Amino acid sequence: MPDFTENLKPRYDGTVTLQVERNGSDIDVQELARHLLGRDGFLERQEKVLRVLSKERLFRKDQQMNLSRPERYHLGLARAKAAVRIMRREGWDQENYKMCEYLNDEIGPYHLRTFAQALGIIPPC
Repeated sequence: MPDFTENLKPRYDGTVTLQVERNGSDIDVQELARHLLGRDGFLERQEKVLRVLSKERLFRKDQQMNLSRPERYHLGLARAKAAVRIMRREGWDQENYKMCEYLNDEIGPYHLRTFAQALGIIPPC
């Protein structure tokens, strides 16, 4: 039986379908974001931290899913170390560091320590 998998094509282009749906919606995305996430300066903090992280090549996610498990572990360790350095350099508080973890979207090797500090099990550094 010949290999037919290379001839398979999706029936619909998901990107185009989503864009059509978004264009047809009358929801103000910025207003919705403020409504859902506007408390406690979340959006402002997110923008502040994202501005710094987007300049760091280490935090790019475009090839992240193609990495092996050991490579992802090493990347997570490198990102965690870089986040601590950035925190010190930028004078960030713990909330900014937590936002950095949130935007990184993966649990890093220091996550357990941060969690234990938040619970008061160990003192902050």
